[in-house]
Amino acid sequence: MIAKKTDRIVRRRKKIPPKKLRKKIGWRRWFFIFSVVIFSVSLVYIFFCSELVRILTIKVNGVERVQEDDIELLVQDMLSGIKFACVKNDNYFFINKDQIIEKILEDQRIKNVVITRVFPNEISVNITEYDVVPIWCVSSVLGSCFELNGEGHTVRKIDVNSQLVQNNKHFIVVDHGHESVENNQRVISAEYLEKIQILGEELIYAFNVGIKQPYIIDFRGSGEVRFESDEGWYVLVDLSHELDEVLHVAQLFAKKVELPSVRSDLEYVDLRFPEKMFYKMRDGVEESLKSEEEKEEKKKK
Repeated sequence: MIAKKTDRIVRRRKKIPPKKLRKKIGWRRWFFIFSVVIFSVSLVYIFFCSELVRILTIKVNGVERVQEDDIELLVQDMLSGIKFACVKNDNYFFINKDQIIEKILEDQRIKNVVITRVFPNEISVNITEYDVVPIWCVSSVLGSCFELNGEGHTVRKIDVNSQLVQNNKHFIVVDHGHESVENNQRVISAEYLEKIQILGEELIYAFNVGIKQPYIIDFRGSGEVRFESDEGWYVLVDLSHELDEVLHVAQLFAKKVELPSVRSDLEYVDLRFPEKMFYKMRDGVEESLKSEEEKEEKKKK
C-alpha cells in the first residue's frame, strides 16, 4: 500500500514593513500624549477656574457674644474678588486661611479661630471666645502685666487699658511674691487661679458688698489673697483651704456680725482660718468669733 503524502499548508503572518510599524506606534503614542494633555488641562481648569470648587457654604461655630452673621459676612467679603486670571479668592484650593483668621481676631472678644475646609465647597469657622481674661501684674515692675491661660502660664504682655481687657470679663491679680515675671512662665497653679476667680465673684454675695480689682496675692507666705471691698475694708483668704470652707465661714460671719452697723469702722475680715473668724476695727480692736455650726459639725463627726 502506497502512503499518500499530504501537503501541509503553513500559513505565515505577513510581516509589517518596519517603516509602517514605526508609523503605527508613533500615532498611538501621540494619541496617548494628546489625551494626557487634555486630561491635565481639564484638571487644571477644574482646580483653578471651575464653579465646582468655589466656596458656597460658610459655617460659623462656637459664637455666643459675637454675632454669627457678622463673621459670615466678614468671611464672604474676604473671599470676594479675583486672585489672578480666572482664579477667584473663594477657590477651595487657594483660600488664604491665615489672612481670614488674622482679620477675625481683630474682634477683641475672640480668643482663637480655626478654619477647616470641607471638600468641595464648604469651610467651617470654629471660634473660641474669651470667657474670662485672667491678668497677672507684678507689683515691683510698673506696667508689667500678662495675660494668663487656664493653666496659670503667662501668654503675652498686655495693657490693662487695652480693648481686649475692656471688652471682656476679666480679673486682675497683683503679685507681691515675684520680683519679675517672663513670658511663658507658670506663676500660679490652675487650681489656685480658679479659686481666685470664684472667690472674687462669690464674696460679693456672701457679704453683699462690691469687690474691687485688682486682687492682691502674696506667695511669700502661703498663697494669701486680699480682696478689697468698695467700702474700704478688705477680706483675707488663704488659697490652701477648700472653697466651700472659706465661703461657709464668710456666710457665717455675715450672719453673726451685724455688718451694716460696723461697716464704716471695719478694717478687715480674716477668713484664713476656717475654724475661727477674725475681724478688726479701725480703732485697733480685733475680734474673733468661733463658729457654733463648726463645733456642732465636729461633734457629729
